[in-house]
Amino acid sequence: MKCERCSRREAAVKYIEVEEGVKRSRWLCEVCASEEGAQPPPAGDDVGASLDVFLRVEDEPVVPPCDRCGAEIQQLHDHGMVGCPHCYVHFREQLVPLLRRFHRASVHLGKSPGARGPRAVLRLEIRQLRSNLEEAVAGEDFEEAALVRDRIAALQGQLAATENDEEHGGAP
Repeated sequence: MKCERCSRREAAVKYIEVEEGVKRSRWLCEVCASEEGAQPPPAGDDVGASLDVFLRVEDEPVVPPCDRCGAEIQQLHDHGMVGCPHCYVHFREQLVPLLRRFHRASVHLGKSPGARGPRAVLRLEIRQLRSNLEEAVAGEDFEEAALVRDRIAALQGQLAATENDEEHGGAP
């Protein structure tokens, strides 16, 4: 297999890079791996006879294992599974971005019938927008946050109007 960076030399190193909780692996030749700043694993680690595994986690803080079951963050990366219910709390910072990427939400919104009515649709959209608002504020994108805030206010007005209509004998 050829190096994925230079395409000239044989790949000998599986280079794993973790950025913002996202793991990406590439097969590189030894020259390209060293240019990427890869460091070999500590002496004594058994990484296989012909494969050196490099892990670059400069920006990712070290996460201690779960204090209840002992599961480590690598288990989540390798298998996509946690060890116990407490792991969801313990590894929250690492799990939330993964959940958002896979499910487009970080909270379970539940199942509902197809014909759930206009109020339920409005409530769901408001919940999703609130999550978007939190992300925009956390990312310091205040212009986007203001737009999302205004959209939430408009939807809350619509929701209040539909609830008032139902209370006063109007259409649901």
